[in-house]
Amino acid sequence: MVSMHRVMVLVLLALQAGGCVERRSSKDTTRASIVARDSEPDDQIPDKLLTVTESSTHDDGFTTLYLPPAPTDVGLLARARAVLAAARPGFHEWPPSAYAPVLHDSAAPPTTTGQLVGDFDGDGLPDVVFDGYDGRIMVTIAVLSNKAQPRTASVEEGSEVPDPLTPRRVRFVVVSYMLMGNHGVGVGFVNYDASGNAVVPAAIYVYDKGHFTPLIVGE
Repeated sequence: MVSMHRVMVLVLLALQAGGCVERRSSKDTTRASIVARDSEPDDQIPDKLLTVTESSTHDDGFTTLYLPPAPTDVGLLARARAVLAAARPGFHEWPPSAYAPVLHDSAAPPTTTGQLVGDFDGDGLPDVVFDGYDGRIMVTIAVLSNKAQPRTASVEEGSEVPDPLTPRRVRFVVVSYMLMGNHGVGVGFVNYDASGNAVVPAAIYVYDKGHFTPLIVGE
């Protein structure tokens, strides 16, 4: 089976050749990885997570698909929050009121403002992504099931919390991709303009070897 690293290299080579992919340097994103353990195993991943609702990008054999939001699992969220609180006690989630209103567009992906559920580490168990801040730093962080040994991994962080606060013009979506028969799932960031229109395609963050690696897919 092709490794995640090789898959990402093939993706970049194919898309960069068409001028539609740019990879961020390590300076653009501060990554952190804090290990925490939980004695309770996570629930099996809901079937609905595997239902593809919309195709977003097709280019040179690389296909990305937006997945619908997972049904709310109160127990899963509670366990994930407990792991996150132990690993990063300074973290706070943004409330729904922190996000700017957006226009409803049938062509836009099915996004959420936080608590994004998907199998991002590829172990067959659901992981949860939270959006928030730690002190004066913006943080989007995942609690990974990690084969029933939960740990946290930063998806994106490092930007300073604006002062005064301004509404966040971003939403999140689970992005499934397929390349040469290999399947993976990433965290998608969808930005919105001042009018509330979605700017797609999404920026995709893929988990590999203990870290999330950002890819920007666009024209």
